[in-house]
Amino acid sequence: MRAMVGACFLTSATTAVGFGSLVISETGVLRRFGVTAALGVMLAYLVTVLFLPAALPDFRVTVREAGPRMSLEVWIPKLAAWVSRRGGWVLGGTLALLLLSVATAGRLRVDSALLDQLPPNSSTARTAALLEERLGGVRVLEVGLVGERGRFQGAEGLRELAALEAWLAAQPQVLRVSGAAGFGGALWRWIDPGDDRPDPFSDDARAEGLASLASASSPARWATYVSAVGARARVAVRLADAGERAINRLIDRVEAREMESELVLGGEAYRSARGLERLVGELVVSLGAAVVIIFVLLGLLLRSARLGLISVLPNVLPLTLTLAWMAIRGIPLHAATAIVFTVSIGLAVDGTVHILARYREEVSEGQRRQRAMILAMRGSGRAVVIGAMTLLLGFFALLFGSFVPIRLFAELSVVAIGTSLLAELIVLPALLSRFGPTVVEGRAMVRTKLEHSGEAPSYRR
Repeated sequence: MRAMVGACFLTSATTAVGFGSLVISETGVLRRFGVTAALGVMLAYLVTVLFLPAALPDFRVTVREAGPRMSLEVWIPKLAAWVSRRGGWVLGGTLALLLLSVATAGRLRVDSALLDQLPPNSSTARTAALLEERLGGVRVLEVGLVGERGRFQGAEGLRELAALEAWLAAQPQVLRVSGAAGFGGALWRWIDPGDDRPDPFSDDARAEGLASLASASSPARWATYVSAVGARARVAVRLADAGERAINRLIDRVEAREMESELVLGGEAYRSARGLERLVGELVVSLGAAVVIIFVLLGLLLRSARLGLISVLPNVLPLTLTLAWMAIRGIPLHAATAIVFTVSIGLAVDGTVHILARYREEVSEGQRRQRAMILAMRGSGRAVVIGAMTLLLGFFALLFGSFVPIRLFAELSVVAIGTSLLAELIVLPALLSRFGPTVVEGRAMVRTKLEHSGEAPSYRR
């Protein structure tokens, strides 16, 4: 317990920080998810340190020596020794891979579409495609205008609405535009089919007459476009499911358009597009906060700023590789995928914590840098590999689900955790063999004297 309780606390704390960083989000569901997951991780730590020590004395544990060739304790130290002899090449290749992954991640697309969340051959996706093809789609952008009383029941307001509706209909991704001007124009073409003039509201008297006729003949429909006193008007814009980036560009163009009346935007498409920008921004800030807090926490609890800095590269590299994987696979960055990084940094750092904690213990026992690294990999490498494999198997099971966001979450988690394991077995030994803290002779001598006197036991095999 004395040897492991600190490392276990640090792995639990870093995972909890990864989840807890979502607390700074202004989105309620993310805050609740982050708080619940962080509390669950720390509760699991308490269960581990309270239950296992009480249960272990009641069970007979037989330690079986593994075979000389297949044992993880054999090939992991051999791999670490091989890496340390080629540390310069390994670190140079790691930095080159980091730069390449960052360059590749620059092509990542930040976007989200409704149909991206559904399998292409599902009945829901086919229904959505049919709605978009024949009924104007399911994405709705509401454009509202606010003016003085009676403005949108008169010719001037109706001409402003007609110009806005014509401009919106000409924009990309717009499938259909519905508003008072379009309704009045259709009514005029029904009354006088021979009139081919493009603007039925050019004459003030005719425009006011059309408004009165429309409100009298179809009051329910007219009320959806113009308020009772004529001070507010609404235009419904049906959009293709082209992604939130395209909708955001359209919204920017609408907001930049000069209007005589006050412009107000709303609707599902507006909330979704603007919400995605805000949500991804919050998750990026949460990720940055998690990375800083985790590595500071590592340095403080390991009582070594150098070990905290050494842990940065093996844990940042998997994140950049995951971003590069998303760019190569064409997976967009949105809420469901961005949350992977905040969670993965807390999970992936666990193996690094165990190895660094064991390395620090070996150094404090008097081992020199190279020997301490080999002993740390031999002592903790097996646990790191088994822990990562259990996580990978858990996420692999989610790859066979039918819900696309869950599959993407599992796929990216597998990539992040798998590359983290490789970084811990290859990059971390190279860093420790070159930049790890050296033995403090005075401390080692004091420790040795205490062990010989029986006052301080050694936990090293």
